[in-house]
Amino acid sequence: MEKQNESHIYAYDAIRIFAIFMVVFNHTRTYGFELYTVTSHPVSYYGSLILAVLCKSAVPLFFMVSGALLLGKKESVRTVLQKRVLPFFVIFVVMYGLQYLRIAHAGGYEGYSIRQFLICLLYEAPITPYWFLRTYLLFLLCLPLVRLIAVHLEEDTFILLIGLMAGSTVLSYLNLFAHIPNSFNVPFLDTVLFYPLCGYYLSAKARKPQSVLSMAVILAITVLGSALLTGRMFVKHGYEGETWFGPVWLYAVLLFRLFQRGNYRVGRPVLECLGSSIFGIYLIEDIVRNRLEFLIPIISRDLTDLGGVLVYVAAVILVSAILVQIAKRIPGVRFFVR
Repeated sequence: MEKQNESHIYAYDAIRIFAIFMVVFNHTRTYGFELYTVTSHPVSYYGSLILAVLCKSAVPLFFMVSGALLLGKKESVRTVLQKRVLPFFVIFVVMYGLQYLRIAHAGGYEGYSIRQFLICLLYEAPITPYWFLRTYLLFLLCLPLVRLIAVHLEEDTFILLIGLMAGSTVLSYLNLFAHIPNSFNVPFLDTVLFYPLCGYYLSAKARKPQSVLSMAVILAITVLGSALLTGRMFVKHGYEGETWFGPVWLYAVLLFRLFQRGNYRVGRPVLECLGSSIFGIYLIEDIVRNRLEFLIPIISRDLTDLGGVLVYVAAVILVSAILVQIAKRIPGVRFFVR
């Protein structure tokens, strides 16, 4: 990975940018993410299917980058609580509060209620994308414990981690094809343990990947196979919200490794600027996305439906990044988008 200095790795910026693009695409409903359920255009159909599968790797990639950056640091529990958990908890409560007030003011939640706000904090996010904030807060709370595992993580224990996720995939196949119920789910295994530990191991301890081509081929085959299976399931059963999207953990691991091998000598300022804005973009993309939705039919006139929504997603990220960079110059707001 190309480095500007010992503290900045451009591959992580590239991963974050790719992940936020996939996050926004994941929120485009039948314009993009669910486009395959309504379109008859072959390019839009297969393209949206592939992206619908691939975008499920976005949140895992965020957790992998966090693991790579945080698990190798030496901090006391008190430091973690004061400098990481507490600031993020403030952001969590304030952003949930603002969204709750916005929805309640518009007539949702049957008015204002402290009880309903607490339900939002503890159980039901005011807007769907904000589930990530609660999960990330849990990761930060568990950070000292996960670091203890990371210190002793070697090749054999890393293989065990991979085996656990592979076993989970096998069980999901059994459930999908043989209708065998699966009750062997380990709570928080993926977000709190697997992805952060995987990102740390691949960054700090794993051997440098040798064959980019083989990883790219495996990624292409698994994503394409899962996309075709997802399409077949839709034809057979219809769309039921969260369809099966295959071994997401495998896509994330392969993408992470491919980004590690990237050449980042060109475009470093853009990578660093966008990379430093990703969390702020995540916080406001819902608002920007809804405000810019009118652009989709306009853009799509000269493009396919899928091409139009991809340009729209890029526009949402660009506008959000500009707003975040402006907000960073406001002392009180900078805390939320740093």
